[in-house]
Amino acid sequence: MKWEMQGHHFTQNVYVLDLEPYDLILGMDWMKHYSPMTFDLKELTLSFDKEGEIVLLQGDSHTAKVRMTQGTAEQSSNLDSHLKHLSLVLNTLRTHSLHAKMSKCSFGQDKIDYLGHVVTAKDVSANPAKVEAMLSWPVPDNIKALRGFLGLTGYYRRFVKGYGKIAKPLTELLKKDSFVWNEAATSAFEQLKVAMTQAPVLALPNFSMPFILETDASQTAMGAVLMQ
Repeated sequence: MKWEMQGHHFTQNVYVLDLEPYDLILGMDWMKHYSPMTFDLKELTLSFDKEGEIVLLQGDSHTAKVRMTQGTAEQSSNLDSHLKHLSLVLNTLRTHSLHAKMSKCSFGQDKIDYLGHVVTAKDVSANPAKVEAMLSWPVPDNIKALRGFLGLTGYYRRFVKGYGKIAKPLTELLKKDSFVWNEAATSAFEQLKVAMTQAPVLALPNFSMPFILETDASQTAMGAVLMQ
């Protein structure tokens, strides 16, 4: 099939599916043929080489006003602004023929579970279910299990002061032919579990106020804290 995008013509093999009312659903597979590609997230551009020609595709700057990651989240200070934000998001989805799954949508909430965190209007904390998973994690008996534990706890490292220093005996075991469980590893493993149960609730930043960056380092670890 031949198709055109922003004045550039492409020829790709496609599979015809009965998906009315859509004329065409273009996935990401076509990009493999033109890799590598360069993305500019600030200017919303995508560029690549097509048979010696540099193709530059420009994104829609209006769509960029709605931040989309693994979901779409809009925070509002009151009900009126919430309704305005909601209208903006839904109209943008409709304009670009995108759909939201109702079972994954929440409207008008004062607290919401989002990407493993519990977010309120004032603060953010670790999801209690994830904390329980960390507490019940058995002592790792191989590198794969250890990586799983460090991956889960590392996701919440912002809640734990000195996380890197506490976890160092465990990260040392990830080196090649170094997995030998010892007392230092056991101590670090239990310390991380305790630290996760005592993890503080973090206040949301106020971008109208200045930030202070505090850094520190030693021979075994380094860290930084962004404060207000």
